[in-house]
Amino acid sequence: MSDYAAMRHEVTPEVYKKAKTEAQRFIAAGKPMALLDESLWPEIVSAQRWLSLYSGTSEEEVFPYALSDKQPEALRAVKVPILAIVAGADEYLDRSAGELASWFREHLVQPGSQAVVVEGSLHNLKGHESEIMELISQWRRK
Repeated sequence: MSDYAAMRHEVTPEVYKKAKTEAQRFIAAGKPMALLDESLWPEIVSAQRWLSLYSGTSEEEVFPYALSDKQPEALRAVKVPILAIVAGADEYLDRSAGELASWFREHLVQPGSQAVVVEGSLHNLKGHESEIMELISQWRRK
């Protein structure tokens, strides 16, 4: 899940721009741990952490599906097969779960990797534990 994509789905471009400007201002002033004003951002977060999560340019943005010009280098660097589990009703998605699973299928380069959608599941996957355990078991047997 991309924090950047989720945030762009949740706030207006104007709110995003104001928060980014304030975070960058704090960094330039040598105050990376300064908190963004509550009137600008809906959660308590430092300038440094905001830029790390929401700028789209951070090394933490390992699933850059919301950035068409950025390749998922960290994801592609993984040397073992990956099972990407996408919650079908994820409340933070900026696109359909099927579209996100397709993005993963396109970028998972290790043989044996797979992307699946757990239909009806929210982001925390709660209530779908048995289904997920079965998906993992089936994937491991392949």
